[in-house]
Amino acid sequence: MTTIPTARARNPRGEGARLREEILAAADRLLDATRSETELSLRALAREAGIAAPSIYQHFADRHEVVTELLRRRFDALVARMQDVLARERGADARGRVHTVARVYCEFAAERPAHYRLMFGFAQEAVSLEELSRHPIQRLLDMFAEVLGPAIGSDDPERSRLAASSLLAVLHGALSLRYSLPLSIEQPAFTERISRYVDVVIAGNSAPGGGAPA
Repeated sequence: MTTIPTARARNPRGEGARLREEILAAADRLLDATRSETELSLRALAREAGIAAPSIYQHFADRHEVVTELLRRRFDALVARMQDVLARERGADARGRVHTVARVYCEFAAERPAHYRLMFGFAQEAVSLEELSRHPIQRLLDMFAEVLGPAIGSDDPERSRLAASSLLAVLHGALSLRYSLPLSIEQPAFTERISRYVDVVIAGNSAPGGGAPA
């Protein structure tokens, strides 16, 4: 008697999306455990997620796509955290809001160093300026520009954006030096140094006769 093959059952509604989230959650855990983006192989991801490696290809073209999505989510999480803290500190003046986002940025880097390194150290292919405008780092620069505009006394978006780039360069540079050099500095001293850097960025980018009062 001939057996008629049965069609493969469809995944329950939402199952595909759930598996995609599980893969990303596995990548998140591996990054925290290994502290190295290079350890995020598809084989390791599959093992951590408890699935067969080929299943990953149903949701991501390759490892690069997994890491890129993880990177995007980390920038989104950092900006969301800044917005949450700012919402709780409604009474802060314009300068205080800049100091707040700078503090949150540094706290994030200290709490999740592997994720921070992924955000700024993941090797990606060169892209055009138009494509760069869609990079998730732009959300962070938008957040910086939003709080810097009032602090530097400018309603010029370009000036605020330039100030935002300056702030990012200063914060990232300070953190990179702190963690890459054989330098021992206590957190209170480092926090004070960051505060001074932020003041310099505000002063250096303030419009003539502008700038929020200290």
